Amino acid sequence: MTQICEELYVKLVPSLDIQTNSIDVPAMKKIIDQFLDDFPLSRIAHFGPNISSILVQNLNILENIQKRIPRIFLSIEEIHEKDTWINKMPSYVTLCVEGIYPFTLDNFISPTINIVLKFPTTDVGYLCASPETTIKNALLATSLGNKIPIKGIMICDNSNGCEIMPPSMSLMPECACIGASWNRTIDIKRFGFLLPRITAEHFLLDGNLVVLLEQASNIGRVEHEITKFSNGIGKFGNNDGLTTNPSHTISVFVEIILNPENIHFKRLTASVFKKARIELQRCMKALKDARSAMRYEQYELALILAEIQLVTELMTLVS
Repeated sequence: MTQICEELYVKLVPSLDIQTNSIDVPAMKKIIDQFLDDFPLSRIAHFGPNISSILVQNLNILENIQKRIPRIFLSIEEIHEKDTWINKMPSYVTLCVEGIYPFTLDNFISPTINIVLKFPTTDVGYLCASPETTIKNALLATSLGNKIPIKGIMICDNSNGCEIMPPSMSLMPECACIGASWNRTIDIKRFGFLLPRITAEHFLLDGNLVVLLEQASNIGRVEHEITKFSNGIGKFGNNDGLTTNPSHTISVFVEIILNPENIHFKRLTASVFKKARIELQRCMKALKDARSAMRYEQYELALILAEIQLVTELMTLVS
């Protein structure tokens, strides 16, 4: 996989984290060693907040990792001025911190410390980011970029290659933030309302927004019906159930299939995976009910549902 990415001029960064930071250091070190064994050709690795909170307190482990991986990225949830480890980070470590405004980290951190500012480009719980969220994040990228010199941009993609979100919608927020970060002279407030038109021109190669709106409508209808049938609410075409049962939420496994970019990872707990087969079988029933209720002329939606059903069957086998 690493060799293929290099041929495509894409840098693959293996990433690892655990569910809790309440773990013995030797056990964590063993997990990291096994993880690195799976990526012998990689020269970069990223560790999530739980592992990172332990590594920053154990520089000797970082040194051992660096012997195998020259560049290490550590995601840190919060950094306080009283943290003594912050200015002891070696040059081969890059800290990944949340990009928030106002940004005060530069008031007490050494300029020699490598930092990556990160912020989401999606709305958790929705199929794609709203225009308001896209513009807000682009403005944030511009504001932070004016404060800290930008040397590069990274995109973390959770795509499984099977979701129903078309690139025209899933990539627009990311491209907007990249553009704002790279060219900070652009006034996002002036051009934000043009984002849908820009999306249609660049991703659909057509300035007509009809295709874009049709995609949004199709995706929304598919998600709506799957959610309804998964919760056992009503029949196809009856919308009353969802409005009277607002507490129902879509299964996390349906989220993985529909749009993994917007998953809240804290929902992927051990207890959830214990009942994975039950959840997936319920999703399968919902898919079958939705497909059987489709009218003949809705062949595009039927094809989408067929693809989702295939992925769900594979996930059921894996579970």
